[in-house]
Amino acid sequence: MGILFGFQDVTTNKTVIDVTVKNTGQEFVTLNYEPRYRGSLSHDGYQTIGAPISKKGQFTLKSDKITDGAEYYLDFNKHIIKLVLFKDDNFKLEADIENLPASVFAMGRGAGKINVMNLNQFQEKFFPAEGTLADFAAKNDSIMKRRLDILESIYTKNTLANIVVQSPEKTKILRIIKETPLTQKEYRLLKTLVELQQYYVADYIAQTYSRKQLEHEAIDFTNPVFKAFNKEAYKNIDNLNHHRLGNALDLILKVEYVRFRVQQNPQLQYKDWNEILSDPGYYDWTSGYLKKEFPTEVHDKYFADIYSWFISMGTNNDALYSYLVDNCANKYYLVRTDDFKAKMDKQPANIQVLDANSFTALLNANKGKNVLLVFWSAQFAGASVVHKIPALYFLEDKYNLEILNICVDSNQYKSLWTARVSDTDWKGKHYFLSTEDNPTALKRFGDTKNRCFL
Repeated sequence: MGILFGFQDVTTNKTVIDVTVKNTGQEFVTLNYEPRYRGSLSHDGYQTIGAPISKKGQFTLKSDKITDGAEYYLDFNKHIIKLVLFKDDNFKLEADIENLPASVFAMGRGAGKINVMNLNQFQEKFFPAEGTLADFAAKNDSIMKRRLDILESIYTKNTLANIVVQSPEKTKILRIIKETPLTQKEYRLLKTLVELQQYYVADYIAQTYSRKQLEHEAIDFTNPVFKAFNKEAYKNIDNLNHHRLGNALDLILKVEYVRFRVQQNPQLQYKDWNEILSDPGYYDWTSGYLKKEFPTEVHDKYFADIYSWFISMGTNNDALYSYLVDNCANKYYLVRTDDFKAKMDKQPANIQVLDANSFTALLNANKGKNVLLVFWSAQFAGASVVHKIPALYFLEDKYNLEILNICVDSNQYKSLWTARVSDTDWKGKHYFLSTEDNPTALKRFGDTKNRCFL
């Protein structure tokens, strides 16, 4: 492990992470945001940041655009380190890429939650939906209870608890208790995230395997497997900053809608579950239920996240946007998407549309030069190339490259292309190559699956 240097414990709205990592095998790292819908915009305006990795494996990352309690990850190409961050976190982190997550340990403000979530016993593990519904629920509850017991022991500093003493990670847990005790805010977030596991039973029911097991049984909400679906438990969800909160809310809404329909028709069976959820009335019902049973913040972000994903994919869902304008109490959630929409109508000066001839001419003009061609899709940029932009700048500077950024996509996404370039302040030369007009343009670079895409 590397040496942990001292730091100032000064509270700010800037998140600072100093990292020392062994065996990265690379020169650059990025810190990426993990939204509820892959590739969608950050309402707080976060853009992927990056840093060169020194020969000693050290780098520092800073941002004042962190969403409090959201998940981010350090991207080491083939490996990632997940980090749940608060706005004023300031910690040092050490890790060995060849021993993740066991080697991860942080020190400083916000470090406790990082260390707990990188315990092996806190890794998200999805087990197959085997056995009966009751079997699944029992196994799921057992895993959740174990995590909660460990978390409680860490928070209360109970070093003699059996679950600590008998844990294969005893040494690391004791170190967390001694060196990075959890704050109340950290504990509350971690406890809420662990308890979300109780809602996985809804996923089990939705699977084909389980429906065959249950298909002739009437849906029975007095069954203990549904005990977690109650309004008292829902009070723990007061924001959707972490993507798991949004995913859990989706499961809750599905169960509550099925409950609503069963109240209307008690004869409904488990085999009807997915058909019920395909009802066009589901989304209108969702709006009313969220307004009635959850804080305004949850309602607003739930729909804002959906719209953010639509707009990031180049789809302007007018009905959803109108709903947000009329029903979103916190207009903050419209600022980011409104700004992005405005950029779709403006064309930056440094971009050019290519046809087959001009594309060939561009390639010929750069023969023999130190050139990197970056092919990317505007529609899927949010989940791919935008995370690589800091690394592209690094490569350009270090290796004196000429980078040609070529967006290959349908004509209908041309405005999305311009928005992506403008929104990320993406410097460099940009070109658009229409797939309708140039269906075979990329064959010289790869097979039909276009493996050269970022």
